[in-house]
Formats: sequence, structure tokens, C-alpha cells
Amino acid sequence: MIPLLLGVAHAAVCSDQPLDELERTISEVLEANSNVDETAFTNSSRLMDAAITCLDAAPPPTTLARLHQVMALRAFVDGRIEDARRSLTALRGVDPSWKPPFPEGHPFTQLWSSATEPGPERPIGSIRPRTWLVDGDEATAIPTERSFLLQVRDEGGVFRYNRYLYEPTNIPDFGQDRKVDPTEVPWTLSLRALGTGRAMGQGQRVDSHALEAQSASSFGPAGALVARITPSARFGVEAALSLLADDDLIASASKPMGVEGQLVGLLGGNVARVGEQRAFLSGRAGVMTDTVRAWPRAGQGIEPSAWRLWGPQLGVEAGLRGARSQLDLALDGALAGLTPWRADFRLGGTALLTDALGLRLQALGRAAGQKLVDGDADAGRVSERELRLSAGVDLVF
Repeated sequence: MIPLLLGVAHAAVCSDQPLDELERTISEVLEANSNVDETAFTNSSRLMDAAITCLDAAPPPTTLARLHQVMALRAFVDGRIEDARRSLTALRGVDPSWKPPFPEGHPFTQLWSSATEPGPERPIGSIRPRTWLVDGDEATAIPTERSFLLQVRDEGGVFRYNRYLYEPTNIPDFGQDRKVDPTEVPWTLSLRALGTGRAMGQGQRVDSHALEAQSASSFGPAGALVARITPSARFGVEAALSLLADDDLIASASKPMGVEGQLVGLLGGNVARVGEQRAFLSGRAGVMTDTVRAWPRAGQGIEPSAWRLWGPQLGVEAGLRGARSQLDLALDGALAGLTPWRADFRLGGTALLTDALGLRLQALGRAAGQKLVDGDADAGRVSERELRLSAGVDLVF
């Protein structure tokens, strides 16, 4: 068996009505066969091949059935019996009521009677935003034991490829077989400015008479600046600075401004293609800083304590990157020794509005807890729960 290889569309002068031209040439092939006109049969077949390459739409079922019929007839005349059977199997899937134009006992009629098993399909691979069509329908797989019309339609609705194949060989490369470049990134620099709404809860559990069990919750604003430099998907660096208004919910009437920051290195790479996107996975390691607070027992004349904590941070991030968008999630843990005292889960995405300006949406959930020590004795524990919803701009270069 061999596939039918057709000339490219640009080699032919396409009609203004490609579907009508295909129908006309199909009729001419059938007429030439009825008249036993070998020259007309050959010439009409060539014109039909050219008409297929010119298609600008998926053919309707009636045209598709006639196409499979003629392709089966052409293969039969050429002595390619298995190719004829494949096309008759495809014809049966479109029009099972069709009857061969030959009497019972004719080899073509016998072939039709045996062409009943379409066989399995195999994945063809995504070419998003373009689309594969098999016999006029959008498809993610192609037949392995029957003939089919294969077309490619781009995101604007223009048909870029039309071929009739007796078997799934010589499939064109529209990106479905492209190997993943582990280093490729759509942009190397990202500068984000985000406005944030916070839903917070702070609490203190005590084991010391100097402290008092307390809790509070509230809503508040915040802002963040983030810079990511990724010369390659294998490595990069991220720096972030956040300003948190009214960071003491329990005791401070001065509504102090909280400041937190992080500087992390990224190490990983692209791991798979998902259509036109690249799936990536990276480890995160660096340093962070945040403010920890404790609240004394009321009436003792002691101001609430606040101290800046510096420490290591480890995490992982994964997501999808494309030329016009990125979706990412990250899990970070701030460590005290080998024990995480703060865990952040972030989910975000950027969609480009222009070549360099994107809209960034992001959500972050946090759970934190820090032990309080009075000398060598445990004095209690402070905890924090927080949800941040952010929106802003993302400048990419």
C-alpha cells in the first residue's frame, strides 16, 4: 500500500468555488470510468487531486462519500487492492447504505462487502491554535486502517493543508512532533506591579503569664513589586517586595506598615509540550524576610513586640508558558532550622494585551506559625492565616 501524494495547492490555479470544483471533477472521473475512457479518467483524476489541495472548507458528508468512492475506484483500477479496501471502509463510515455500481460477484463488490472494520485510531498530536480535521470533523487522532481526508485549519479559519491519505504516513509537521526545548522561554524579563486585597487572621496561643491569648481578623490593602529574570527556562532569579498596610490586627492603633521580601533562584526547565504551550517545572531556593509579632497581657504597660525575621526559603513552581500567556503555581516554605514556619501557595497567570504589556491576576494563600520563647522556656505561639487576591500589570521583554 502507498499513500496518495498530491501536489501542493500553490501548484494549481484554484477555483473561486473549491467545493464545487471538487464535485465537478469527481463526476468527471466517474463518467470517464463509465465510458471506459482511460485518458479522460487519468486527466480527471489529476484535476481532482488539484481540487482537493484547493479546498477552503470541510466538505459535507455527501461530497465526502463521493470522494471516498472515487478514491476507492482509482486504487482498484491501479491494482492497489488494499488501498481500495481502506477507502471503501471509510465510505461505509460515511454512507453505509451506498451500493457498488457493479453486480454481485464482481471483485469490487466483494471488496465492499469485506470493508467493514475501520480499525483503531492513534493520536496525531496537538497543533494548537491550529486544528486538525479528519473527514471534515475536528480531530486529535487519525485512523490507522482506513483512508481519510486530512485538513489543517488555522486560528483564523483559513485551511492550510488538504490531503487525501490512504494510510497514516507522511503526516506533515505542523509542530505536533516538535521536541521540547528545555531552555526556551517566551520572555526573559518580567516586571510586575500588583495591587492586592487581603483577608487576614492573626492569633496568639500562650504558655506564659506575660502574654495573653488573642485573635483578630480583618481585610486590608497591600501592594507588591516583582521582578523575574529568566535568560533560560533552566535557571533564573525572582525578587519580590510587598508593602502591607495595617499589619497588626490585634493591638496596634498606629496601623503599622508591614514589609516582606524574598530573593529566590530558579532551577528547572521545560518538560513537555501542551499544544503551543510549554509545561515547566522548577525548584525555588533563596532568602526571605518578614515581620513576626507578639502581644503582651493587657494592663502591664508593655508595647506589642515586632521583630524582623530573615531566613531560607525553599519551594517548587510549575505551569504553562506560551508566546502570549503564562499560567503558574508555586509552593514556598520559609524555614526556621529545618522546620517550615510559613507556607505560601500561589496561583497566577499573565495574558499579554500587547507585545510587551500583560494583565496579571494572582491568588496567594498563606499559613504561618512561629514559636515564642521566654529565655529557655516556651512562651506560646503566634499564627497567621491569609488570602491575597491581586491584579496588576506585567511588563515583559
